[in-house]
Amino acid sequence: MTPDALGDAAALLDIDIACEKALSFVAGLSRDQFKNDARTHSAVLYQLLIAGEAVRRVSPAFQ
Repeated sequence: MTPDALGDAAALLDIDIACEKALSFVAGLSRDQFKNDARTHSAVLYQLLIAGEAVRRVSPAFQ
């Protein structure tokens, strides 16, 4: 596996993990419950930030 491919795989794994965590944080919550829960809201936003940073690490060749 090339270094770019390894980096892409790691970035994709980070994206997947962050998205899975975000989904698990909101599982079972209504939209209103989510909007009114600052801790969960912050946790989801943090995971989206992690996913966004990982997206930036994906190589141009993979994109």
